Amino acid sequence: MKQGDIVGLKYRILKRIGQGGNSTVFLAENMVLSNLWAIKAIDRNNPSAIHEMQEVNILKGLNHHMLPRIADLCEDEKHIYIVMDYIEGETLSEILKAEGRIEESRLIDWGKQLCDVLIYLHSRQPPVIYRDLKPSNIILGDSGRLHLVDFGTAKPFKEQTLEDTVYIGTQGYAAPEQFGWGKSDERTDLYNLGMTLFHLATGTHPAMVAHDEIERHLELCGISQRFSSLIKDLVRHDPSKRIGDARTCLTLLNRLDRSHHHGSGSVRSGSFGGRLSLGITGVVHGIG
Repeated sequence: MKQGDIVGLKYRILKRIGQGGNSTVFLAENMVLSNLWAIKAIDRNNPSAIHEMQEVNILKGLNHHMLPRIADLCEDEKHIYIVMDYIEGETLSEILKAEGRIEESRLIDWGKQLCDVLIYLHSRQPPVIYRDLKPSNIILGDSGRLHLVDFGTAKPFKEQTLEDTVYIGTQGYAAPEQFGWGKSDERTDLYNLGMTLFHLATGTHPAMVAHDEIERHLELCGISQRFSSLIKDLVRHDPSKRIGDARTCLTLLNRLDRSHHHGSGSVRSGSFGGRLSLGITGVVHGIG
């Protein structure tokens, strides 16, 4: 497709704005309403098209301010076109490249926003597991609000499944269970979140760091012991020892946020096991 082409009789292609393995995303204008939309063009002859169409089936049932809406669906003999909200802004990977390491207080705010959308996704019936949380899939809009995009790897959680049948994720961010060591569930997204926060905090891609070196890298970059402990508890190899759910993670981030403003409290690191204990000295991880 090229600039000026018409999709679905009413969308004029303006430019290409993204490229994936099996699809291309274009910026388009609705010629009737004169508003802008993102259009994902999927090659219908590609065997992977069925996985790309899963994005439509998932997004059409979601309604959250951090998620794009599906507005229309068009097709021709070569492509299927998904028309969705155009979210103007920069990806976190672009911001990291331009600005360098992100300061901790800003990361805490971003982490809280991401927990909010994960709480929403994981509360669906069945829960929606995103499986590819990373800086390039998160857009910071002009209002300062984050937006999660690209649901091509998301899937509904199936309780009876013993392991993932298709290994999907991005090296460095993906949890061990995404590569045959079990099945993805809500804790998989939390592992992805932890590695995303690590990358933004240190400027180092998690694929370039040995897992047992994560704490040292965070310390060298001046990350507080509290925030470092939270990240470590998100990225434990054993899902049963990670922070157990996004709501608990949000609670911990809220306490971190308050401690940044008041400068009090302490954290003792350890295997989290998904349990939360709050005391007058701060957050204490349970042993699991």
